[in-house]
Amino acid sequence: MQHPKYSYLIRFTIILSILLSKNALSQEQEANSASGQESELPPAVSFSFSTDLQYLSKNNKADEAEWIDIAEGKILLLKYLSKGRKDRGNAIILHAQGENPAHQRLTFPLSTQLSSLGWQVWVPAIPEPDYPDISQTLPLETNKVSEDSDNSPSTENISDDSGQSNGIGRATGLTKVYFANSQSYQKFFNELMSKVSAKIPGSKRPVLLIGNQKNAFWMLNNENSNFFTHLVLIAPEVPNKGEEQLKSKFESQSAPVYIFLQEGINSAPFTKAIANGFWKSKFQRLNRSILSPYNQQEESVMIGKTITGWITAQNKQK
Repeated sequence: MQHPKYSYLIRFTIILSILLSKNALSQEQEANSASGQESELPPAVSFSFSTDLQYLSKNNKADEAEWIDIAEGKILLLKYLSKGRKDRGNAIILHAQGENPAHQRLTFPLSTQLSSLGWQVWVPAIPEPDYPDISQTLPLETNKVSEDSDNSPSTENISDDSGQSNGIGRATGLTKVYFANSQSYQKFFNELMSKVSAKIPGSKRPVLLIGNQKNAFWMLNNENSNFFTHLVLIAPEVPNKGEEQLKSKFESQSAPVYIFLQEGINSAPFTKAIANGFWKSKFQRLNRSILSPYNQQEESVMIGKTITGWITAQNKQK
């Protein structure tokens, strides 16, 4: 017969085990609940790019690639060293929205041709202006650049009605908004220009700023506009609700400007502003032939040669 003392100890041990098991289960349920709540939180919002920049940073034909810390993220910057017999200065190229700093349509060919002519070229990746007014029209998720994107020119990056696009690395899906409004995007754009400009060593050589499509608009409000000696607008476009700002943007500019117009791109607000004398520089050129679909494509070496010849001619007049 079992001693009463041992029976008591056995019962006590069983009851204690049950209590400990319930406590452990309760703690596990609380942990799972907390974990579930945390997983339901939206991911941190960051810049929206049309291309996988991590992939592009290791798969490009630039001479150098580095990252710029800005706001809450990082921006990829590609650099092409001068390979010409004459040092002509520095050029910053701002690719079209929805493209990337190695895009085959315009940015890469223009970068390499300016480099061969003696320019040191800087090309930053520019995030989408995904502020609420226009975010419903922008694809914001990212896709990896195709393996052969460096060798095969892509077609235009204009999205169709389905939100799909035929440009390289173009993504689909509407998921997030980073910028609060157009003013916050413009502020970011100015900061980006300041960061890139700070990379350029001081010299008496020209510093050229080139903007394509809508980025030809955003670059005009750069707070460091006096840093650039020449501006080039390639097939410039005005973003949504931006036309009323064009007069003030033009009136703040005094650098020589060369505008390449392209048939099918609505650059009428820019040509009207030039015709009204809003731009303050006496050196103003409009080119309607190089970008015509009936003449030469944007990849033409004539763009780089035309820009270089234009600047060289101005330097001789000084």
